[in-house]
Amino acid sequence: MFAGFDCLPIMRAGLLWIAVFFLPAAVGEVPEESVWYAGIQVPMMFVADADADVRGRFDIPVAGSLEYRARSRTSHDIGYRAGGFLGYRSFPWLRLESEIFHARAEVSRVHAGDLSLPALDLSPPDRLAVPVSGSVSHLGGSVNCWIDIPLGGGWKPYFGGGVGAIRVSQRDVALDTRLLADTLRQGLDLGFAPTIPELSSRSWALLHHAGAGVAWEIAEVVVPYLGYRFQMTDDLTYRGVVPGASIKSRGKLRVHYLEVGVRFHF
Repeated sequence: MFAGFDCLPIMRAGLLWIAVFFLPAAVGEVPEESVWYAGIQVPMMFVADADADVRGRFDIPVAGSLEYRARSRTSHDIGYRAGGFLGYRSFPWLRLESEIFHARAEVSRVHAGDLSLPALDLSPPDRLAVPVSGSVSHLGGSVNCWIDIPLGGGWKPYFGGGVGAIRVSQRDVALDTRLLADTLRQGLDLGFAPTIPELSSRSWALLHHAGAGVAWEIAEVVVPYLGYRFQMTDDLTYRGVVPGASIKSRGKLRVHYLEVGVRFHF
């Protein structure tokens, strides 16, 4: 039920959230310009090809257990992300905020490469296209720090970044592993196809991001903005275990966002 769950990234993000929002009180009196704000954003999401290291094993009657290794590359279609945030402008040029989001992207293809069986010094074909369908979803939150650059006339470029936690779910992805199993069967000249367990559907990991953009203060309390953000996630781990076989996948995720949003100051 909790396979792949690691609470440490969430604890780190929570501690940082507390530190960020109590920073103004720690450094002194907050200027009169400080205001609270809330907002929404609906970015386009471009997921870079996601690479992962895959290791597994399966039992062979009489011969015992054999280990195999591979690398996988997952490609995605253009996705979407919807998010909301609550922030505090602690100084005229500094904004601190907490953010939550949900994102989804269709998986277009999965390739398995560098497939090998070290114990037998055997390397089946270099690249296999694994049949796949469905979508991956992201659920997460972060604490962010943005620096505004006042230019006058209502335009305000900004830049900054943040850290947080993300849950990447593959629950809706249907991955057909029969081709991989059949390749192993032919390479080993077995009379049966090895069992390849289904991977766990979810993984939690730490995320960090950096971005920049420009906002336009069309009114005192309404601020639309357009921006770009690059998000990085490492150590996404999925596991699968059944009698006589196991598998583990460990990879990373890189995502580009083109953001359109609006802030409401109060």
